[in-house]
Amino acid sequence: MHNFLTTIAKKAGLCLQQYYQRGVKAKKKDNFGDIVTVADYAAEKIIIQAIRKQYPKYNILSEEAGYMKKSSAYTFIIDPLDGTKNFANHVPLFGTTIALAYQGAIIEGVIFDPIHTELFYAKKNHGAYLNNEKIKTSPKKNIKHLMCGVANVRTRTDNKLYNNLRQEFYNYSSSFKILGSAVVDLSYVACSRLDMYIMGGVYPWDVAAGGLIIQEAGGIISTVSGKKWEPLNMKQEILVSANKILHQKILKIINHL
Repeated sequence: MHNFLTTIAKKAGLCLQQYYQRGVKAKKKDNFGDIVTVADYAAEKIIIQAIRKQYPKYNILSEEAGYMKKSSAYTFIIDPLDGTKNFANHVPLFGTTIALAYQGAIIEGVIFDPIHTELFYAKKNHGAYLNNEKIKTSPKKNIKHLMCGVANVRTRTDNKLYNNLRQEFYNYSSSFKILGSAVVDLSYVACSRLDMYIMGGVYPWDVAAGGLIIQEAGGIISTVSGKKWEPLNMKQEILVSANKILHQKILKIINHL
């Protein structure tokens, strides 16, 4: 499965890179203000066709194509282009992500950033990797001087809550980032470029692979209220952090608010 996931993620990523280089126009796709481009559909087609050929009995949950049920215990979860607004505005922070779930639990995941040729991969209980090199989340335990960020989809979340979280965590950060792509955010937490991240209003395909990669890199992912992360929940409100100590300190700050 490792070779299959990484191969099709790279193929889809190469497709995105080609569209990115020549530029594309975006169009609004729903009432939430989300946008889509021809690149989203082209990359998704590459991934879905490969899955249907290799694993025809597996379910598929994809951002653009929706849920294709095959009554299997296995489900591929796909976002062909996460960070579409960045992509459409020629900001080089976006990627392709594919996860495999078994009975609702993520067991493998890949994220590919084609512009920086960075491929993040994890398998349950086998660690996390960036371009075949093992990665770990940040070892920081002091709540001060964090490289952190808080992001949310405004039309699907309590904006007052997230504005309060942003204001609060400004007090603890040495640098505050909102990168515009969940897969980039999660990847950067996994390899310790970010110490923590909180995000709300995203969907399973935005975070399925990234959540596993963070866990396998030694990090913790939970809801903002501290509840267990449910990868297939259609309304994702999660926080991620580098270790148990930092995670508990962040939860205390959130609960105080």
